[in-house]
Amino acid sequence: GQPRFEYEPTGDRGAKGLLLESSSTNLARYSSAVDSWGNSANRTVSSNAAVAPDGSLTADLVVPTSTSGIHYVGDFSVSITSGTTYTGSVYVRDAGQRYVQIVGDSSVFGTGVYVNFDLNDGTYAATGCTATATSVGNSWWRLTVTAAATSTGTGNLAIAFGTSKLNGRLPSFSGNDYDGVLVWGFQFEQSSFPSSYIATSGSASTRTADSLSVATADIPGFSEGVGTIVCETGGVASSTVGNQLAFGLNGPASSNQFSAGVNAGGVSDSTVRVYSQTPAGDQAFLNPGTATVGAGYKLACRYELDNIAASMNGGTVVSDTSGQVPVGIDTLWIGELDGNYHINSNIKRIALYSEALTDTELQSLTS
Repeated sequence: GQPRFEYEPTGDRGAKGLLLESSSTNLARYSSAVDSWGNSANRTVSSNAAVAPDGSLTADLVVPTSTSGIHYVGDFSVSITSGTTYTGSVYVRDAGQRYVQIVGDSSVFGTGVYVNFDLNDGTYAATGCTATATSVGNSWWRLTVTAAATSTGTGNLAIAFGTSKLNGRLPSFSGNDYDGVLVWGFQFEQSSFPSSYIATSGSASTRTADSLSVATADIPGFSEGVGTIVCETGGVASSTVGNQLAFGLNGPASSNQFSAGVNAGGVSDSTVRVYSQTPAGDQAFLNPGTATVGAGYKLACRYELDNIAASMNGGTVVSDTSGQVPVGIDTLWIGELDGNYHINSNIKRIALYSEALTDTELQSLTS
């Protein structure tokens, strides 16, 4: 029930801002109990062997044995639908084993989905999927793999071991019974991008959506007919999800709003749009720029009768000189709109001005 305010896990540890995510479900049964995973070959597991990224003593040590062959751990218990996109993520740390492979169960992903990760530097080589490796401090990496299922059935992703980023699927080699990796926080979602960690212990678990709003009556100086909103986001989660909103103003009628974010309006790409709509049917779409997935942006939006404008990252101001302003506005939503269209990222700052700022001011506040 509390806001989730995040900081960078490495570097200067600066503020990332308030995290606002839509609901998601971790379909994996045991997120941090590798010894409970139902599928494996040629490995040993020591439970609760090290401190996990969240500070708890819940990271498991997984070691490939000296037996010659493939070495992996997985839990192929998730119901998978053909053509649906899934994202797996897991926190991994080198404990003597430099290379790991995240591999798709062949019964649902075919034999062409795998990624080899180098835990020394976070580099990787992906086949048949997209991947990321994000340093989260103390030599831990959050590894992610996104792929579309090719068959309907029961399966999952697995963690395998290898000797190189150039390994093929499920390489065969001999371990030494003591070099391994620390594993924690495995997550498997029906999504095109990873969300924040959802713990499970025996069955799937769902995180409810974040929600943050302010009644405009509680905002001193607010006037629904004229104003400016300046917002700085911490990043763009995906280019395949529409309506990742930075903010929204609305009233009781659903067709009465002023909102902005990555594809306000619903199309799936990383275009930033400012959208104004009134019950009378007047609409305005402004496109001040395009965001980069994984990077934040600054946006300043002015609203006034026949004077709607926006600037992104100090860029050229785009405007609509014939747009009406929604009436009956009663709520400011931050990182969403009316419980939907979540930014799935961070809001670092938001500021409201009770006047329509000039083009020069819009550029200056976002440069």
